[in-house]
Amino acid sequence: MSTQQIEEVTRPLETRLTALETELMVIKQFINRSNPGWESIFGSFADCPEFDEMEAFGKAWRSAQNEAPELE
Repeated sequence: MSTQQIEEVTRPLETRLTALETELMVIKQFINRSNPGWESIFGSFADCPEFDEMEAFGKAWRSAQNEAPELE
């Protein structure tokens, strides 16, 4: 195989590799600047009476589930 033939075969691969490296760089930049999911919503329900009410209902429901007799 001649040098020219080798270059013709590898050129598409080099193009794909360059595109892949560019995409990887974009993904790494996005990951480095984004917050984990919980950090982006942490504290968003502070001083929210509806959330406090929902929390109380959940606590009461869990308490009732723990007190329910087990069926055999």
